[in-house]
Amino acid sequence: FQRLEKERAKAMQDSLFKLSVHESVFTKTTALNVDKVQKRSETIDSSVEIEDFVKEHKTTREFYTKAIFEAHNSFIYASIDRQKALFVENRAHEAILESFKPFYEKFIEAKDLANAPKITDFLRPDSPAHRDDIHRAQRLAFIVHKAWTGDTELSPDELMDFERIVREEFGRKLWTFSFQQYRIAGKFVVNELGYKGLVSLLLIVLNEAMRSRDATTAKKLMVLALTFYKTDPREKEGKVYLHAEIVSHPLWKASDLWESAILDSLREEFANQRAYNLDSGECLEEAIIREKNIVFGQLGSFAFNMLMFEFDAQEVKNLISKFCKHFTLSEPLIKELMSNIEQSHRGLARKRSPDPRAHNDIRQPQQKPEFISFVTSSLRSMLGSEVSYCRRS
Repeated sequence: FQRLEKERAKAMQDSLFKLSVHESVFTKTTALNVDKVQKRSETIDSSVEIEDFVKEHKTTREFYTKAIFEAHNSFIYASIDRQKALFVENRAHEAILESFKPFYEKFIEAKDLANAPKITDFLRPDSPAHRDDIHRAQRLAFIVHKAWTGDTELSPDELMDFERIVREEFGRKLWTFSFQQYRIAGKFVVNELGYKGLVSLLLIVLNEAMRSRDATTAKKLMVLALTFYKTDPREKEGKVYLHAEIVSHPLWKASDLWESAILDSLREEFANQRAYNLDSGECLEEAIIREKNIVFGQLGSFAFNMLMFEFDAQEVKNLISKFCKHFTLSEPLIKELMSNIEQSHRGLARKRSPDPRAHNDIRQPQQKPEFISFVTSSLRSMLGSEVSYCRRS
């Protein structure tokens, strides 16, 4: 046992000796390296080293995409901005368009575009139109009439000219004014090639209305698209309106477009009703009822148009409900609007998909007509329980 202890002590002594030698060498080496690092650090210029490192590893690749901010714009904001210029620019535009009316009334009857009348032959000496306005009006009338007659296709250059004209607000007003002359003259039917040309023009105007947030042009275009058509015996009614080719445009899915259009139409209707006031014998209660009936009629009309242009039915309800609350319509009127929206939605759905299996999730209405006319509902409300008369002493 003592021999084993002596051997163990000897082994430990040898190990400690070797360890001490190793640690001594490590300590000396570390001290030497520290001394070298210290001397080396005294010769280093950090700014130069960093600059050399940046040059060596510099790259032209961007590590992140630069954010580009632009001001938010909506149909409502744009409509408000346009109303600010109502008594200046808009009135000037109206005066110019009115001076063009005799020319357009004659031009739409032209059979030969090569010998079509010139706008300068119809302008009065006091016309406010400038040379550029006259040139644009003549060019636009030519393009629209060529598309309308459908004798030949519109060329790419003509489509580009048209796009340049309607890029400005006055150009879009000019287009709407010229297009409406065919409606006033009762010219509703176009041939196949004319239908194609008019659709091309409508899509260009829609794109520009979307870009400039022009709800006024979109509202007028909506009416015109539901007015003009081509004949097609394969269709149930024998007609295909321009509406069928533009209904899928993304502009109609913008909720603020419809909100702005409703506000704009209500403003126009209230302006037209200024002749009715308390001085004309109408009492305050009658004035309030009359204005609410105007709101009811406008909301009903726009609700149906929104459904016609495939705006989501629930969104239609939400928007109409918002205006009903804003103008404090009575509960019966609100319920009738909501009911008409439901019934119109079902009727339009049946027209688009005759297969009954496509409407299994829609509750069938009890009445025979496919949908109730909003015009009929509006008249019934204006002549029904909502109308009362004040007692005058």
